[in-house]
Amino acid sequence: MILPGAVGLVALGPSAVAFLLQRGAFDGDATALVYTLLVIFAIRLVAETTQDILFLPFYAGHNTRTPMWVAIGWMLVNVTLSYRLVGPFGIQGLALASTLAVVLAVLALYALNRTADNQLGKGALGLSLGRALLASLGMATVVLAIRGLALATLPYLTLAIAAGGAAYMGCFLLLGGRAEVAQLALALPSRRRAS
Repeated sequence: MILPGAVGLVALGPSAVAFLLQRGAFDGDATALVYTLLVIFAIRLVAETTQDILFLPFYAGHNTRTPMWVAIGWMLVNVTLSYRLVGPFGIQGLALASTLAVVLAVLALYALNRTADNQLGKGALGLSLGRALLASLGMATVVLAIRGLALATLPYLTLAIAAGGAAYMGCFLLLGGRAEVAQLALALPSRRRAS
């Protein structure tokens, strides 16, 4: 759900930021700045979620050193890139630095998992990721088409969120995601009972 959420936020565009935040001293320039940061952090959101998944095989094998070294590497890369990018790009440079550091950590974790021969379920994971990515692109296409209609903000956001969500679910199911949706549906009632 993180991938379509991130793509959806980016596809909705600055109108969503303006609707939520633009009033008083928060003007159009502030909206543009926040939207730029939102795009950068949407990439980081997907990378951070992936990073958490890629840490798990190491923890399952009682290996805490590898995740620790990757985290230290992330910190060093983040500090170095922040120092280099804040001058030319300002606050966007800081966001970009932390995002690039997480993406590099994810790539390192993936390579280390392959080297350690950890069982990631690569085929199923790749299929699920591909399905979610294609469905997210379908959703983004619908949202961007609605954006082109030049509707007022509230009708645009209402229609884009509803149609985008329906497009994502329709594409996901057409691409063979019925089993994953059924698994999610089975897991939800048991969680409610546990809490």
